[in-house]
Amino acid sequence: MELKNYQKTVLEDVSNYIEALSDTKDCSKAYDQLWDSKGYNIGKDGVRAYRRTFEGTPDVCLKVPTGGGKTFIACAALKTIFSGMPRDNKLVIWLVPSSAILQQTKDALKNPDHPYRQRLNADFSGRVTVYDIEELLNGQNFNPQVLQDQLSICVLSYSSMRTSNPDNRRMYRQNGALGTFMDFTKGQDEELGIPPSLMGVINALSPVIVLDESHNAGSSLTKKALSSMNPSFILELTATPKKDSNIISIVTAGTLKKENMVKIPMIVYGRPDVEHVIYTTMDYRNTLEKAAELEYKKSGRYVRPIALIQAQPKNDEESVTFESIKSLLVKSGIPEDQIAIKVSTKDELKGIDLKDKDCQIRYIITVNALKEGWDCPFAYILASIARRSSETEVEQIVGRVLRQPGAARFEDPILNMSYIITSSKVFHETLQGVSTGLKDAGFTEKDYRVGSTPTLDDYTGGGDEGSEGDQSAIDKQENGNDKGGEESGDTEGDYFDPTVVAGLNGNGQGTTPGLAPEDTSGSGTNQVTSDSGKSGGHDQGESGSKIDPDEARKLGGEYNEEHEGDDDEEGGDFTEYSRKAKMKSEFEEDAKTIKIPKFMYRGSSSLFGDYVAVLSDKALTEGFKLSKMDRQINYSLTDINAGKWELRGGDEVLKYSVLSKEEMEQQRNRFREVESKDDAEVQKFTSEIITLLNRMDDIETSEIKRYVALLIEDMSLDTLNSARKNPKEIAAKIKQKIESLAKDYRVKQFDEKCTSSDILCDLKNKDGYYTFPLKIDPHDSVKSSISYAKSLYERCQGVSGLEERILHVIDRCDNVLWWHRVVSRGVDEFSLNGPIGHYPDFIVRTKTGVTVLIEAKGSQLDNPDTELKMKIGSEWERCAGSAFKYYMVFEFEEKKAKGSISSEKLEEYLSRLKP
Repeated sequence: MELKNYQKTVLEDVSNYIEALSDTKDCSKAYDQLWDSKGYNIGKDGVRAYRRTFEGTPDVCLKVPTGGGKTFIACAALKTIFSGMPRDNKLVIWLVPSSAILQQTKDALKNPDHPYRQRLNADFSGRVTVYDIEELLNGQNFNPQVLQDQLSICVLSYSSMRTSNPDNRRMYRQNGALGTFMDFTKGQDEELGIPPSLMGVINALSPVIVLDESHNAGSSLTKKALSSMNPSFILELTATPKKDSNIISIVTAGTLKKENMVKIPMIVYGRPDVEHVIYTTMDYRNTLEKAAELEYKKSGRYVRPIALIQAQPKNDEESVTFESIKSLLVKSGIPEDQIAIKVSTKDELKGIDLKDKDCQIRYIITVNALKEGWDCPFAYILASIARRSSETEVEQIVGRVLRQPGAARFEDPILNMSYIITSSKVFHETLQGVSTGLKDAGFTEKDYRVGSTPTLDDYTGGGDEGSEGDQSAIDKQENGNDKGGEESGDTEGDYFDPTVVAGLNGNGQGTTPGLAPEDTSGSGTNQVTSDSGKSGGHDQGESGSKIDPDEARKLGGEYNEEHEGDDDEEGGDFTEYSRKAKMKSEFEEDAKTIKIPKFMYRGSSSLFGDYVAVLSDKALTEGFKLSKMDRQINYSLTDINAGKWELRGGDEVLKYSVLSKEEMEQQRNRFREVESKDDAEVQKFTSEIITLLNRMDDIETSEIKRYVALLIEDMSLDTLNSARKNPKEIAAKIKQKIESLAKDYRVKQFDEKCTSSDILCDLKNKDGYYTFPLKIDPHDSVKSSISYAKSLYERCQGVSGLEERILHVIDRCDNVLWWHRVVSRGVDEFSLNGPIGHYPDFIVRTKTGVTVLIEAKGSQLDNPDTELKMKIGSEWERCAGSAFKYYMVFEFEEKKAKGSISSEKLEEYLSRLKP
């Protein structure tokens, strides 16, 4: 299963946060740095500040609506987390809020054919083991050696962490099955239980914690349990974060709709009473199935629309109630094998794959057993048979009908939406429940529409025709002033009348004319057998009972039109705090037509033959044999025994202090000197260095491993023993060396490709150019950023010195239509993709149709990148064609580099430019 674009963006946010954490050593500063890089203000009048819940532990949240693939994102994020935070073990505690989700998650992660497990196997070379609570307590393949060699995921429930349940106290008791962890748990706090307890082992191993549906983890008991685990990192997943959640990534509902992940809008229909709710549901489900059959014939995509009928328990008569509803369906012509009951006391869905073509189930009767831990994209209709206070029940299972089958749109719009059908006596309460349920699922009240909601008069001929959504009629019903309100009397607690069943004849027709669906039989592969037919004298009832699919298509079309121009900010809830500046309307039409060429290169392979692709660091690093390169590195190190970095008090910032004599002795014992490179400690050190370097994506891992092994082979024992005391500093020096070697290699490859004419620009290639975004982040506060008349965007990043003087020249030039100040390494900014990333200072558009890149330079001829940038710019100008120019501008004529111009000549050049 491939990651969707928005899922990749979420993972980039996780990666960027961890990278910032590595740089700052501070949870809060890393959080600020992440949001700042996205273009958002933090703190007062901005994104809420980082909230510290667990002392010194990064605790961040991903906000993803229902249907957005939270679990898949979490699986993919684990590699990023462990790559950025290397550890001796890869232990994950995966916590879920209920037994249903526990079983679902555990089964999926253990199943080698499931996309979740396939992703984990791909990221961790197949070395993955998933444990449940019993396997952990029994020490089943759970020991220190195993944990060092694999990714270990322990799937547990929130409740299993709490000691208030006597059965859960097993985690805190001494456990002989965990004796192999004795060395790990020495000195554990007695509050954690007598070591080695399972909780003591978890605490000692300091796991990464995944909090699924983290909005359920807010109790003080849960927080205490989490703290007792001594987590190294906490990743929260939820559609509705708590106020104190530190959100680092937000997926909007609009994004999911555009990616075809969800069936919205949700259309809500009211019917006068329970009988009409059921029959309308049957009729419209058949309509959906006929549409699905046509789609199957056209595209081969199989869908069998399912209706969820949500009732409500009535005292102790729950089983009778559900059997009554099932009997109603059967007597209406629905075969028994198409009906399943899913309640707390009866589960007819167990072991059934609802997406299997051989499965016949089309109706599922439930209360709220489906509110969590159950997902089936075939579920299209939620029929709510409920009393007035039932909105809380509706909101809990709204999310069950939201997922889009196959994450792809159907040709017929009615298969791209979801539906709720309810009694109009509780219509307003249901709407409130739908609104709340959508919010709980990460959507808004704007994501549903109200369909035609007739009164009982429409079925008996006593009312006006076409009373679509007649609010006054609904109000009259709720006030007991019409037949719908009088019929039931006090409906509180009386949501279903068993006499409905008795009132049905053998043909499935009720005592009220027109209740039976016109045709309860499908056709083709999904045929539904029924002997019910039309009932005489029910023309008006027939029209009132049915849902018009054309009306649904119209409502869906109106929704799509309203949201077509939505600007889905990645900040979602934080959009108002964005620093982003809009493109000026007077330049928008011209700017949208501009395509700025990127470097492309010609390549060939035995598999694909000749091809043209975007030039990248990876392409220029191809063939780079690191193990054959120079290995001269200065390993001068700081004395690790002199002091330590630690978190003190309530602070999150690492602070330095001198080690005591006892601590120095502990350090000496820990880093005993090796006398041979065959010592196991040397291999452990080598592995640690390789792990710290594994974020270098453009270089083959095998080459990095070989290079590190050669470096250690070159070291004297004294150097090696010194290096073992500070692997992070050693890894940083090695990384710096590798990056320098790789850069030199890329420059050489770029020169060779230019000489052989294998570097080119191709605007016909869809990947071969850059287009301007409608918004940019000036990377300054709104107050300090500057607005110029000819600036492409409403604000630009502040300038000073030479750049300011050059900008004045650009801005006053008559031939300049507009210009853009490029933010170096800014998100969505243009850069020349050569052997180094070259961000020009300005992009200028002339009235004569020439696009100019301008790089401002002082007298920094000693900068080794100056000549390289000039070479990259000149090659780009040659490849791009006459409509594009590159200028490197120096302030003084006598200081300029070869091929550049002086600032006093810039206006003259810009004035006479023509394509």
